[in-house]
Amino acid sequence: MAGLLNTYVQDIRTQYPNNNDKNEWRFSKYGVLEYFKRSTTDPNSIVSSDLIERARNAEGIAIKIPVMDGGLVNIGNARTCTIAADENESALVDVTFATLTANLVMTPAQYNKNDIKYMEDFRKKWLKIENSMALHVEQLCAAKMDADKSSIWASSLVGGGSKYGALVGDAAQVFTNNQGFVFNDLPAIMMEGDFYGPQYDVIGSTSLLPYVSKLSAQGGGNAVNSAFQFQGMDFTYSNRITNGANKNATFYVAERGNFGIINQNSDDANAGRVTTKGTEFGTVFLDELGMEVGYTYYSECKDQSLLNGTGLGHLTATVFEAWQIHTNIALISAYNSDPSTNEGAVHKFEFVNGAS
Repeated sequence: MAGLLNTYVQDIRTQYPNNNDKNEWRFSKYGVLEYFKRSTTDPNSIVSSDLIERARNAEGIAIKIPVMDGGLVNIGNARTCTIAADENESALVDVTFATLTANLVMTPAQYNKNDIKYMEDFRKKWLKIENSMALHVEQLCAAKMDADKSSIWASSLVGGGSKYGALVGDAAQVFTNNQGFVFNDLPAIMMEGDFYGPQYDVIGSTSLLPYVSKLSAQGGGNAVNSAFQFQGMDFTYSNRITNGANKNATFYVAERGNFGIINQNSDDANAGRVTTKGTEFGTVFLDELGMEVGYTYYSECKDQSLLNGTGLGHLTATVFEAWQIHTNIALISAYNSDPSTNEGAVHKFEFVNGAS
């Protein structure tokens, strides 16, 4: 029987799935994307249901949003029979879509003698697509918010000689001695720019979290009460909001509803069409992205003997399945007729390491 030992004692493996690779499958949190989606569905959102519906079925067609410039009229001091015109100005805002795609392929026969089975491999590939799509859009949202930050601040608390000093890169500088009560000042800063809330969203770097946790925990029973200042504010955090040199935390503040995100899928996907050769189109919901996206699917006979660079001679003619996930994404921000003179809706703050 000893001669059978090598036959009986095979490679001892645990079954899959198991938890040993859990750190390979840790994904991020998408705080900026969360804010964009929350703003899109807010009652005061700049994204109307009409825009969402038109975009959904308008692939290949230019979409423009009609807007009107604000401002004031001239106030005179004498009546006149000659009334001068003071016309409103209108404009069209382009809605620009970016196409996103991701691929998923499967070779069913490779799983017959494999510790990893078909559905487990498919599930993990699907998780990668979900999170890769969400991460990509999160990065786009963070870039959009930073690009649209206001360079004009009406607040008396910001600027040369004031509490928060001159802007640096269009961001207010919050030095160590002012960090304890900066959130108490936020509503006043926003109101001086005629942004009256009453709800403000704070979208911060992950490094902002310990500041908020500490300050919000200092209630009335403490020597210094700093918890009162967080009413009317919602916080989200993202690793895509990064800190500059000598900065400990970064965050943006805006009234809810000033940003939006919409998507559109192909006509074929919306209609669920199938070609005469069996290629299928349809839609599927991506949980992490929070959107219905399109897909294309086909299967064929294919030589997969060099799958993953390995010699698999039994797969020279086998079933091959392929999916492509696709959608068009547009990010929208509130119209500003002249950002060089009009205060914008989103303001950036940086926690500076040191005293002012």
